[in-house]
Amino acid sequence: MTTTSSSSHHSWAGARAAERRETRALDARLAQEAADAAARRKLDAETARQERARADREATERRRDEQRQARAAARAAARNRALTWGSAHVVELLIYPIALLSFALAAPAMAAYGQTIYGPGGVLLAGITELGMWAFALAVVASRHRAPERPVLGLQAGVVLFSLVAASMNLLHGLHQGLTAGVVMAVVSIAGVAAHQLTLAGAPRSRAERREARLAALVATKTDRARRLAIGDAVAVIGADGTAALTYRPGTYQVRRRALATTTVPGCPVAPDAPSTRNDDWDWALAALVEGAGCVGSRLTNNLDYLDSDLDSHPDDDHGSGIALLDHRPDESDKESRPDLRQSTHPRSSSTSGVDPDHDLEPVQTSRTLDDLRQLLRAAAVEGRVDPSSAESIRRALRCSAARARQLRNEARDQTGGPR
Repeated sequence: MTTTSSSSHHSWAGARAAERRETRALDARLAQEAADAAARRKLDAETARQERARADREATERRRDEQRQARAAARAAARNRALTWGSAHVVELLIYPIALLSFALAAPAMAAYGQTIYGPGGVLLAGITELGMWAFALAVVASRHRAPERPVLGLQAGVVLFSLVAASMNLLHGLHQGLTAGVVMAVVSIAGVAAHQLTLAGAPRSRAERREARLAALVATKTDRARRLAIGDAVAVIGADGTAALTYRPGTYQVRRRALATTTVPGCPVAPDAPSTRNDDWDWALAALVEGAGCVGSRLTNNLDYLDSDLDSHPDDDHGSGIALLDHRPDESDKESRPDLRQSTHPRSSSTSGVDPDHDLEPVQTSRTLDDLRQLLRAAAVEGRVDPSSAESIRRALRCSAARARQLRNEARDQTGGPR
C-alpha cells in the first residue's frame, strides 16, 4: 500500500516538473520572439529614419541645384539683356561719359563763381547754366521718342539759348585767369551738350524715309490748300434760330492757286454741273466761235446774230441757235439727196474744202448715228470722261454737234428722272 502511494506521488511530481519545464521553455520562446519583434521594429524604425534622412538630403540637394541653376539663368539673362542694351545703345555709352565729364568740370566752377557773386547761395548758379541746357537737351530726346510727329523747334531753341548762357558765364569766369582759360572753360561747359545734340537729339533717317516725309508734306500742303479753297467757296446756310452751317459742293477738282477747277478722273463719279447761266453760254459760244473761225464757209459766221439766244431754249431744233448751225450735219437722207455731201465723205475732201480736220465738230466721214452716239456716251460715262447732264461736256467728249449733244443730254435726264 505504501509502495503504491509512493510511486503515484513520484509520477505526479514528474508530471508537474515536466509541465513546469514546458512552461519555462514556452516563456523563454515567447520572450525570444518578443525580443526579436522589438529588434525588428527597431531596425525598421531605424531604416525608415535613414530613408527619410536620405530623402531629405536628396530634396535639399535638388533644391540647391535648382536654385543654383535659377541664379545662373538669371545672371545669364541679365548679362544678355545688358549686352543687348549695350549693343543697341553704343552711342549713348560713348556720349554720356563725355557729358558727365563736362558737367563734373563745369558745375563746380560755376558754383564757385556764383559764390563770389551771390554769396553762399551762389552755388545754385550752376543749376541755371549747366542744368538748364541739359534739361532742354534731355527734353528734346524724350519728345522725339514719345511723340516723333511733334516739332521740337522750341526745345532746340531752349538748348541753344541756355548753351549760350552757360558758355558766356564760363567765359566771363575764365577771363579772370586769362583769355585762354575763359575759352577753355566755355568750350568745356557746352561740349557735353553739343555732343549729345549732335548724336542723340537728331534721329537720323534713311533716304527713303526722308522722301516719304517730303511726299507726305506735299500731300498735306495740297490737302490744306484744297480745304481752304473749299471753305472759301462754301455756301452758308442760316437757320431760323440764327445758326449758320457751311454747305460744300462735292465733286472732283483740280487745285489751283486761287480757285478749284472742276475736272474729271476715270473711275470717279462726275459731280453734277451747276445750272447753266448766260455767262456760261457766252463763254461756250466764244470758244465755239474761236474754234470755227478758221472754217471756210462756216455757218457760224453767217449766224452771229443768234449768239445771244439761249442754247437750251430749243432743245429739239437743230437750228435753234447759231452754235447749233455750226455743228449741224445732215442725216443719212440728206447725204443721199445731196451729191456734194456724198463727195465730201472722201478722206481728201476735208483738206480740199478748207475745213480743219482736227476741229472738234463731228466729222462728216464718220456718219455716226444717234445709236452710235448713245453707245459712246454710255461708255464715256462709265469711264468718267463725260457728264451726261451737261450738253457741252457731251459735245466735247463725243465730238458731235450741239443739237445731238442736247438730245443725248435730254434722253439721259429722262432716264434718270432729272429736270429737263
